[in-house]
Parts: sequence; structure tokens; C-alpha cells
Amino acid sequence: MPGTRSQSAPRRSARLSLGGATPPLAGSSLRGRHAAQQLLYVDVPARRPSKRQQTSPHAPSSSNEREQPATVSPSPSPSASARPAVVSKVPTPEFSHDAIQKMVAAGVHEEVAALNAREAEVAAREAALEKQVELVAELACARAGDAAQPILDQLEDQLNCPLCLDVIACPYSLVAYNCGHAFCALCIIKWFFSRLHECGDWHEPVECPLCRAPAVKPPARPFVHGRAFDRVVADAVDALRDIAAATADALQAAADALHPPAPAPPASKKRKRGRRSAPAPPPAPPAAPLPAPLAEWAHGGARRVDWATRTRLGREAMDDALARWPTLDAPGFLLIKAALAV
Repeated sequence: MPGTRSQSAPRRSARLSLGGATPPLAGSSLRGRHAAQQLLYVDVPARRPSKRQQTSPHAPSSSNEREQPATVSPSPSPSASARPAVVSKVPTPEFSHDAIQKMVAAGVHEEVAALNAREAEVAAREAALEKQVELVAELACARAGDAAQPILDQLEDQLNCPLCLDVIACPYSLVAYNCGHAFCALCIIKWFFSRLHECGDWHEPVECPLCRAPAVKPPARPFVHGRAFDRVVADAVDALRDIAAATADALQAAADALHPPAPAPPASKKRKRGRRSAPAPPPAPPAAPLPAPLAEWAHGGARRVDWATRTRLGREAMDDALARWPTLDAPGFLLIKAALAV
């Protein structure tokens, strides 16, 4: 009757037992028996993933990914990793000994040609620099000559001594009426004592060598120092010295520009025993010479040294004579004349 379970049909719990196989029905064939032994799959709801699995990058995203089997990549064998890499060899060209020598010779010739060209360029630059130095030296000498020529003319024409015909040195004049001629101190004192008689007195009046104006006789002092004249002469001589020094510096700078001097080695603070001192640097090349008239009045020049010597001797002789003049007598005048060798 409907609604009642058949006595021949098995219960559902028996069908879900181990193996999931239903017992064969009576009178069923073998084929039906094998068909009844089919497995029964039950849908089980998937479990929700935990928070760790949700945040893990390696967690599967769906159930299909979980069901797929993981594929394991084969790890490389240690022998394969330790095996050296094979490098393909590039065939290098082979050159003969003669070809190598020719290539070396060609490279050497190129270097020699480049060096020769460089030397020619340096020589051309040195020649141009030498011309420029010569022009600078000529210009410096010309400017020095232009500046020194008026002073030289003044010394030769206006500031010379009428007795020695040289540049006046320590000018003095005779105390005479209407006479103002100046002479070197050494020249005028010799001129005055050359008129002294052997008795120690002047029998004739001493006159000016130029205007013949008679000078005063002792015991009055017959000499007077021309201080203004002396200052003018000294300034002119010093001006020539300064012009010569500036010109020499310009010529030396031009020579140093053409051939710069070698720098001196640094001096050691403490010299060790047994160590030789460093060799001195080579001397600087000489500069172009000064013009002859200017070089004579430069520092250490011939005419400047002679003028300084005559100035010193004349001042010493005149100061000694004038200091003793009020107390001198005939023997004293004779001693001065003998000292002057006149």
C-alpha cells in the first residue's frame, strides 16, 4: 500500500554504510549487480576559510584550485649546476711577424710625425715670443731714453763743473763780489790752495776761474756751500738711477717671460746627517742691456760711482778746512796744501 516501505527495499542507512554498495536484489543478473555497486557521492558544503588562509598569498582562491593537484617542478641536479658554462670561442685573426712589424713601424712613424709637428709648432711659438720680447725690450729702452735724455742734457750743459768739465759734485762757490759760479768742492779748494806761496801766504789775490772776480783773503772764509745747487744735482742723479732701475726690471721681466727660471726646491726644516743638500737652481738668463748713457748712471754705474766718490772726498776736505780755518796759520795752510797734493 502506498506510504509504506517495501520489505524488499533496503533502508537508506544501509545504503550509506561502508562501501556505499546496496545489496543485490534477489533474481538480479550479474550486470545489474555490477550496476548496483556504483558509488554514491554526497555534496558536502565547503568550509569557510580562516583569516590566516584569507590573508596568505599562497592560499587557494577557490575550491577548484584546491582540487587541482600541485605540480612539482623538477629541481636541477647538483651536477648540472656545478657544470661550467660553455663559452663559444671566436676565432682570432693570425698575423705574421712581418705584418706585426709593419703595424708597429706605422704606429711609431705616426707618433714621430706628431712629435715633429708639435716641435715645429713650439719652435714657431718661441720665435714669435722672442720677437715680442725684442719689441718689448726696444720699447722699454726707447721710453727710458726719452725720459732720461732731458736729464742727461741738463747734467752735461747746466750742472757741470767749469774746472773738471764733469757733473758737479758737492758744489761750492768763492766768496767774491758779483760772482756766483759754482764748482766741485774738491776742484775749487785745490784751485785756491794752488795759489798759496811757499811761505804760507797768498801774495796775489785769488780770482774766480771764470769771471776773474777777486775772492776774500784769509782769515775770512773764502768758500760758501751752494745747497740749492747741490739738491738739484742730487735729484737729477737720483732720477737717472730710478729710470735705469725701472728699465732693468722691465727687461728682466721680458727675459723671464721668454725663459722662466726654474723654481727653487723647498727647504727642509731639519737637515739630516749625511744627506747632501739639493743642487742650486740654474741662474736666470741675463736680460737685455740698458742703453749706454743710462747704464752709466744706474746703481753701480761707472759715472754714478765716480760722482759719489768725488762728492764724498770734496765734502770731507772742505769740512775739515772750514772747521779749522779761523785758527789756521801759515804752517797749517801748508799742511792743507800738502794734503791736497797741489
